[in-house]
Amino acid sequence: MPTTSKNSITLPTPGESPGSWGQTLNDALEEVDVLIDQHKVPSGGDSGEVLSKSSGTNYDVSWTTIPGLSATVDSVTGSNGIDVSASTGDVTFSVGANTLRSHLGIESGATADQTGAEIKTAYEAEDDTNAYTDAEKTKLTNTSTATQTLDVDLTSVSASDDSIASAKAIKSYADTQDATKQDTIADGDLTIARTSGLQTALDSKQDTLTNGIASTNNVVIDSVSVAENEFAYFTASGLESLSTSETLSAIGGISQTAYDSLNDELDDHVEDTSNPHTVTKAQVGLTNVEDTALSTWAGTSNVTTVGVVGTGTWQGTAVADAYIASASTWDAKADTGDIVALAIALG
Repeated sequence: MPTTSKNSITLPTPGESPGSWGQTLNDALEEVDVLIDQHKVPSGGDSGEVLSKSSGTNYDVSWTTIPGLSATVDSVTGSNGIDVSASTGDVTFSVGANTLRSHLGIESGATADQTGAEIKTAYEAEDDTNAYTDAEKTKLTNTSTATQTLDVDLTSVSASDDSIASAKAIKSYADTQDATKQDTIADGDLTIARTSGLQTALDSKQDTLTNGIASTNNVVIDSVSVAENEFAYFTASGLESLSTSETLSAIGGISQTAYDSLNDELDDHVEDTSNPHTVTKAQVGLTNVEDTALSTWAGTSNVTTVGVVGTGTWQGTAVADAYIASASTWDAKADTGDIVALAIALG
């Protein structure tokens, strides 16, 4: 059977029966309809969208929006960008100067007509850059045109001479000074020349010092054994190192252990009631006191003053009126007869 050249659609064979010919034509039209449906632009879609493949199947397309692309595109920066016409698809670039500078890495406000002063200021503002002034250029020029390199004895150079000394002249001068320059110690006649002379002078000075503990003497360690955390003790010649026990002995002190032991003995002695010192009556004056117990004391006629008697019953002789301060008041009161009469009246 014949077929189409593009999509191989089967066509009716000339001379076939009408039924067969019609069925083949009908099948061909169905295939054409399918191909038309597959190839036509999908319905729908919005302004700025494009057709894109939805899958790997042939003719499977749909309307999509390209990321960052719309009817009016602002894909560069700010309000400027790329404008795409929704009707014609024309693309127009409208990038502002500041936007373009930003993309090219050109600072804002930069111009093509910077002055030399502006360039100089910008350069010197950078790290590790220094201004090279006219004055410095003059100095450098003068250096190169100096009278001549000084290659003689530097001791003859004047203060106004700006010539450059050679290494040879400097070394010669330094060697001469090292051999001849002398400094004198203020408090003696010791002369210092070079490092060895300095050491000799110090040794000589050391030998003149007087050791001891007198005023202005040099105090030194007067002990063959000095230990850390020991005490310094002045001797006739200087300082000696003493241990704790040696220090206590030197000052007449006692250790904490000895003090604690002595304190315990003192407490025991205070609490001892057995007369540990063997004190006699004579030592405390008891021989001057009559040895009489109060419980058996019969009294004495030598008592001249009696204090206040708080309690007890008077069992002695009658106390005369002369010894009673209120005797006259009591004598004027009721007598024996009055008392008897009162007793009868009361029944």
